[in-house]
Parts: sequence; C-alpha cells; structure tokens
Amino acid sequence: MIVMKFGGTSVQNKEAIERVISIVGGRLREKPVVVVSALSRVTRLLVQIAEEAEDKNVEAVKADLDSLRRRHEDLCSEMLSGEILRDTLAKVDTLCTELSAFVEGVCQIGELSPRSKARIISTGELLSS
Repeated sequence: MIVMKFGGTSVQNKEAIERVISIVGGRLREKPVVVVSALSRVTRLLVQIAEEAEDKNVEAVKADLDSLRRRHEDLCSEMLSGEILRDTLAKVDTLCTELSAFVEGVCQIGELSPRSKARIISTGELLSS
C-alpha cells in the first residue's frame, strides 16, 4: 500500500486532475490510498465565507457560496458524464446545501467558533474528493 497526497494546485482544474489520475494509475499495483486537498483557492474562499458569516454579511456569503457551488459543478460537468455525473452532482449539491445551512446559522448568531470555522473550511476537501 502507498499513500499519495495531492495539494490544491494538483487538483485545481481538469488538466491537473487528469495528471493526478495518470500518476495514480501508474501506481495501482501498490494499492494507493489517495488523499486530496481542496481545489486551488477554495480554502481561501471558505475562510472568507466564514468571516463574512461572522460579520453577518449575508449577501457576500450567498455570492461566495454560489461561486463555490458553480466551480465544483462546472468541473464535474467538464470531467464526467452520464450516471457518474448525476451521482457526483447530487453529492456536490448535498455538501453545498449542508454548508449553506451551517453558514446561515453562523450569519444569524454572528459568532464563529474555532470548531465552526473548521467545519466550514473542511468542506473544501469533501467537495474535492
């Protein structure tokens, strides 16, 4: 077994992800466990969303959440098709909907605990994987 970890720029777009697929494909006999970071610049966007939510900046939060969703949906649509695309878009929708509900709660109370911030930021890795 081998653990292969790929950072944000390694999964930033279709071309980068295709390189990762090729690298992993060349090591299949070693039964790789693949770990990926959030897409490039997504962690920064999620930190921004968390801070905007703490400031109760609802409009900025909504715009940034929409941007996050679109980026992942567009990448999925660029790389996948058929049933796999439908299943993956459904997972992206679930993660983004759950994130939106959580961030809405932060907006309402205007308080961002370290645990809440970590919950928001960790969504990037979930969406990427």
